[in-house]
Amino acid sequence: MKSIFYLSLTVSTLLVISSKKLHIPVTCQKISPCVCKDETGKYVDLRPLAKKDGTPKFLDHHTAGTDSNLYSFNPCYGFNEGKKNSSCQNVAACQANKDRTQFIGIGVQSTAQFGHGDNGNLSLTFGSSLDRYRITTVVVLYCAEDVEDGYFRVIGDIGNHNYWLQLRSKHCCPKNESEIAHLDELLGINGSGPVTYLPRSTNHTVTMITQPDKLTSSDVIIVVLFCTLFVAILILAGLAGAVLYYRTRHPMFGRNVYYQPVVNDDEDNIVHFINTGMEKGDMLRNDVYGQTT
Repeated sequence: MKSIFYLSLTVSTLLVISSKKLHIPVTCQKISPCVCKDETGKYVDLRPLAKKDGTPKFLDHHTAGTDSNLYSFNPCYGFNEGKKNSSCQNVAACQANKDRTQFIGIGVQSTAQFGHGDNGNLSLTFGSSLDRYRITTVVVLYCAEDVEDGYFRVIGDIGNHNYWLQLRSKHCCPKNESEIAHLDELLGINGSGPVTYLPRSTNHTVTMITQPDKLTSSDVIIVVLFCTLFVAILILAGLAGAVLYYRTRHPMFGRNVYYQPVVNDDEDNIVHFINTGMEKGDMLRNDVYGQTT
C-alpha cells in the first residue's frame, strides 16, 4: 500500500509541474542588442553569456539538419572569424563552410531586434546582406533555469537566406531588476556619460496577439493523460485494499477447521503367519478359498 501511495504522490507532483508554465514576455522593449525589458518590468539579459575579446561564445557548431555549414554566434558584442577580408568581421553570427575556407556574416549586432518565434518564445533577429540578397538570422531564446552556460543548437539554412538558431539558458529567463548586474550603467542613469548601446525604441517592441502563457493542445493532452493515470492508480489502490480487507475477514479455509492425527486401527487386519512350514503365499491362498491343508 505504501508503494501505491508514493506512486500516486509522484504522479500528482508531475501533474503540478506539467501545469506550471514558464513566463514568456508578451512584449520586450530593447535596451541593448542583448537586453530587453518585458511588460512586467523584468529583464532578459544575455550579457553573462557574451565574450568581449572578439571571439564568439559559440564557435563553429554543426547543424541538426542536412545543412553541412558551421555556425558561430556571440550575444551583445561583435566578433571576427576567418581572414581579415572575410565578411565575418564585427558580426553577431557567422556561417562557414565545412572546410572553414569561406565565411559569410549572417547578422550584425546593430540590427538586433527582440520579437517572438517558435510557438511564441522570445527571439533575437539579426539582419545582414550579401551582394543584393537580404539575410535574416533568428536566434530563438528558450528559458531554461537549469542551464548555466548556455546550450546552442543550430537548425541552419531554412531557405531564402533565412537562418534559424536556438539558445537555451537561465539567462534567457526574465529576471527582476535587483538580479541584473550593472543595470544603472546599462540604462545610462549613473551620470558616467552617454551609453554606447543602441537607445530604446518603441519600434522594436513586438506585441503578441495570442498570449503565450495559454495552454496549447499538447499541454492539454499531457494534463489529461496524467489525470487519467492518476485516477487509474486510485482505482487499483482501492481494489487492492478491498481484496486485502476481504482476505483478513474471510480466511481461505475458515476459522473452525481443526486437524487431528489419524489413528492406525489396522492391527486386526495384519496377517499373522504360523510357522507350519508352509509358504506365505500358500497360506494366503488357502485363506481366500476357506480351505486348510
